[in-house]
Amino acid sequence: MKWKILVSAPYMLPEFERFQAFFKENDIEAVAADVNERLEEADLLPIIAEYDGVVCGDDRFTVPVLDAAKKLKVISKWGTGIDSINKEEANARGIRVCRTIDAFTEPVADSALGYILTFARRLPWMDRQMKGGIWDKIPGRALNEQTIGVVGVGATGSGVIRRAKPFGGIVLGCDIRDVHPGHIKALGVEMVSFDELLERSDYVTLHTDLNETSHHLMSTAAFQAMKNTAVMVNLARGPSSMSRPLCTHCRPAKSPAPRWTCSSMSHCLPTARYVPWTTSCWHRTTATQARKHGRTCTTARSINCWMV
Repeated sequence: MKWKILVSAPYMLPEFERFQAFFKENDIEAVAADVNERLEEADLLPIIAEYDGVVCGDDRFTVPVLDAAKKLKVISKWGTGIDSINKEEANARGIRVCRTIDAFTEPVADSALGYILTFARRLPWMDRQMKGGIWDKIPGRALNEQTIGVVGVGATGSGVIRRAKPFGGIVLGCDIRDVHPGHIKALGVEMVSFDELLERSDYVTLHTDLNETSHHLMSTAAFQAMKNTAVMVNLARGPSSMSRPLCTHCRPAKSPAPRWTCSSMSHCLPTARYVPWTTSCWHRTTATQARKHGRTCTTARSINCWMV
């Protein structure tokens, strides 16, 4: 019997040809999807009925899509977050939902520390001034004098802690699960409550699944609990933070709020002035723009920053 699968995971598609021998050996007809970031419900509905399996990214497997997927037996996520898949409805139809544990643990942990260093050492500001012919020394922060708080001490959070520890600062962790004492000792992390982590940290980095316990975890109250000089890095799902009250309530005139927050997800950010950044033109977002608009949402491919 020949199986027909759809490959729509953007990170797998560049390697699609490498898997052809495996597909042939296992009687699999694999079809590469025409996809940029994800397939939406409207993209899946006309095609899903013909497939036995899908290797997906963040495709939207909604109830209508699952209803149309008469042959579908497995949805395999190239990654760990499966919140775009209605898992309960899939299971009810006998469709197995799988994910790839540790698929992006190391690069995401790298990104978290990269964002922290970006703000600690003021790298975009230096870049902007240098390109403007200004050679001032911009004061930065030394991480050995700072506190980094990691929310979610799973695979990725643990990777961030291992990277942060050699810099010599205090590293805090919190998790709703009981983390094994041996793992805590091996990481050298101080486990505290979520509230204490927010209060003490100069950098808060978020690494949680998206579920009922983490949705809007970084609420207005959470941001208000942070230092007004703090940086928040969200490398979990977008809806874990950046809830709409942040835009209307966390203003310096009303209450303290973190000076900078950055996120790997942009689809749920509050309405605000949006200024596109690319890797080569960070210097275009000026302090004048920030003052003019109160807060400016700036984005590169994987970073969104709120200037408060």
